[in-house]
Amino acid sequence: QTELALEFDALFRALVARACELLGAPAPPEVLGPIKRAGLPSGADAGPVREPTLLLTPSIDGRETTYFEWQGAGLYRPAQVRGSMFGAAQAWGALHYGFDLSTFYLRLDPAESPQRTCEASPSIRVEVVAGGRAHRIDLDVVADGAPRRGRTGDGELGTAAFAKVLEMAIPFEALPAPRGTEVAVAVHALRGEVEVERLPRTGHVTFAVPDEDFERVHWRV
Repeated sequence: QTELALEFDALFRALVARACELLGAPAPPEVLGPIKRAGLPSGADAGPVREPTLLLTPSIDGRETTYFEWQGAGLYRPAQVRGSMFGAAQAWGALHYGFDLSTFYLRLDPAESPQRTCEASPSIRVEVVAGGRAHRIDLDVVADGAPRRGRTGDGELGTAAFAKVLEMAIPFEALPAPRGTEVAVAVHALRGEVEVERLPRTGHVTFAVPDEDFERVHWRV
């Protein structure tokens, strides 16, 4: 047990997932969560504050266009935890995530100002695991509101914009991830190739690709 156990745990699982990808084999489900859960520091990974409850279709313009645009989204707020990989200035203060029947959406809120976030994390890598396949989508963090495409090793995937908040859309069909598929997502904040922050810190936010009954099943008074 060391103060760097979480970092080594995450690094080891990332290497296993990458090796499986290079071999053309599905990554084992164990790589989606921390191997060693006992002894995690308080607040290290409290999980989502809430899970998605409604279908949503936000405008990908880098702004909270309406108050209700992200209503019903899942929410993860990173804890302030000290550590060598995560001790730099925090770039992102919240991760919102949700979907409609065709597309996955994520939104990142800057911890301070958009300009400060661009300095702390000039790029992000969105890791999406679906159907045993891992996608790594790289995106430049530039707070100009311009539409951008995510970059993968073999092309482009997803559309995004960053002005006040960073919003991104990834079609399920492009993964591919049919209805009912389990999807796991993590966001890596990067400065060059150095990871300065990860949301969530360990593991992933996870959900199943929804069907037409999603809102009925999750309906609450």
